[in-house]
Amino acid sequence: MSKPEFVYTTYIMAGPQEVWNALTDRAFTKRYWHGTEVRSDWQIGSTVDLADPAGNVATTGKVLACDPPRLLSYTWTVSFHEVFSCEGASKVTFELTPAGNATQLTVTHEGFPPDSIVLDAISGGWPSVISGLKTILETGVLEFPIGGEPGKDPYAEAIAWGIAERERRTKK
Repeated sequence: MSKPEFVYTTYIMAGPQEVWNALTDRAFTKRYWHGTEVRSDWQIGSTVDLADPAGNVATTGKVLACDPPRLLSYTWTVSFHEVFSCEGASKVTFELTPAGNATQLTVTHEGFPPDSIVLDAISGGWPSVISGLKTILETGVLEFPIGGEPGKDPYAEAIAWGIAERERRTKK
């Protein structure tokens, strides 16, 4: 039996280097990732922190692979609430493939425990994040992060959902 995983593929009308820069540049990530800043020097073994708009580390990990502008992989541990962090680390991988004038971007997120609520949460989160990245690279504009509201705590709903979902699954 295979482990549960999430795979999302899209085509972005930008070159692989542009997409790579959008995935790895701290300031750029804030524009499409709900104000989240991705912090790393992208050396294998280095820390990857995703800091929320207030500067709090929401997710942390370690760089596993970095081959610009083709492949980026790191571990992913949610740290903003124990309802998610109790699941431990998973792994996210970005594969960038030239596709004519576009780049095929495939995001694979794997390594979840059975009945993972993190898997359920990222299954809604990644499409929003990648759609925002695509929109900015193709149009230069994103009024506010897709799926988010300016001034609203980006984690409050996720935490409430996670707690309720963990309780529901525990009662099974």
